[in-house]
Amino acid sequence: MNSLRQYFSYMLVGGVVGACAVIARQLGAYVFPDTRFYYVLVIVLVYGAGIVLSYLLQKKHTFRDRRRGTPRQFLRFWLIAAFSGCLTALLSYVFRYGLALDSLFGTWSPTIAFTLAVLLTSLGNFFLNRRFVFGHTSLDTQHESAKK
Repeated sequence: MNSLRQYFSYMLVGGVVGACAVIARQLGAYVFPDTRFYYVLVIVLVYGAGIVLSYLLQKKHTFRDRRRGTPRQFLRFWLIAAFSGCLTALLSYVFRYGLALDSLFGTWSPTIAFTLAVLLTSLGNFFLNRRFVFGHTSLDTQHESAKK
């Protein structure tokens, strides 16, 4: 699978997981009060569940890693995702409160801020996961090994 197709698959899987996360964040907004603390808390909880779902789907569909997953592999994936989650929470906060999205978009501002933050962090995640988590199992690497 060439890099562009692999990235498209990564974004497609990420889009599915992201859509689930946005829906879960919306549900969280109904469960918790709309304060700065709970806004970030819901994002952290949603992101945690998304990490597990993303790992399983990216492993199978994007990177086509058919081997049994190892704790070390998941830990690398988790570390990248955890860093990205912190960055996503920070960017979401800055977009919503620093750019005053509430005054522009009203009740949609939390969702818009979160979605923008996720889109910005996804490109870096792809390259980090491809190199440090699944790099040795990508079809490009297997294809190159078969040539030798």
